[in-house]
Amino acid sequence: MQDKISHPSLLSADSLLREVWPDEASRPSLRWLRNMQSRRAVPFTKINRLVFFEPDRVRAALRKFEVACH
Repeated sequence: MQDKISHPSLLSADSLLREVWPDEASRPSLRWLRNMQSRRAVPFTKINRLVFFEPDRVRAALRKFEVACH
């Protein structure tokens, strides 16, 4: 039996938005994502001019912005 090695999926900005926010009504804009990217608030991988995101790492980074309810 051969072990499968799972590789993180790299998504484009549009694909990331659809993956993390499946509901179109609550999905932030591409401009918002690019702003978060420029502020280094979400992790990304740049290969030449192309920018990719890992959904799990982005979700983890966005958890820092959660506000606890009291």
